[in-house]
Amino acid sequence: MHRVSARAAGICSAGAQGAGLATKTIKQRLLVAHYSDRDGEGTLRMASWDDVGRIALSLPEAAPGEAHEGSPAYDVAGRQFARLRWDEGRELLQFWAVDRAGLAASNPEAYSLWKAFPAAVFAWLDQLDTDEVREIITDSWRARAPKRLVKAHPEVS
Repeated sequence: MHRVSARAAGICSAGAQGAGLATKTIKQRLLVAHYSDRDGEGTLRMASWDDVGRIALSLPEAAPGEAHEGSPAYDVAGRQFARLRWDEGRELLQFWAVDRAGLAASNPEAYSLWKAFPAAVFAWLDQLDTDEVREIITDSWRARAPKRLVKAHPEVS
């Protein structure tokens, strides 16, 4: 397996490089993100924005960004795929999904749809475990990334 600095290749940000993610392959970065979601006994924790960042930066060409009003976000090829909002003092994740209605109906306590944002889904992070967040962040990345990038990285599923 050929390794190249992900920072030099433009695959990750300086923050990811500092976290030791820069020289790992995409598959290795996904595994690191997976196993750091568990407590000392192997039990999944409830998710936080820090988890979103760790998962997002493990994806190809993902970079930290900022929404128009200044809230933190993660982008791929200039398109947001994860964004933090706050409501009632809780962390609310905005992301993109193909089956928005199905996802919202699957867990109405965690997911909601807002008329003002017809393409996005919103999730209370404190209602989701890190495995579910990994799945929705990965799906959101796939929905927002350029097709050439998705095709080049079949390991991101």
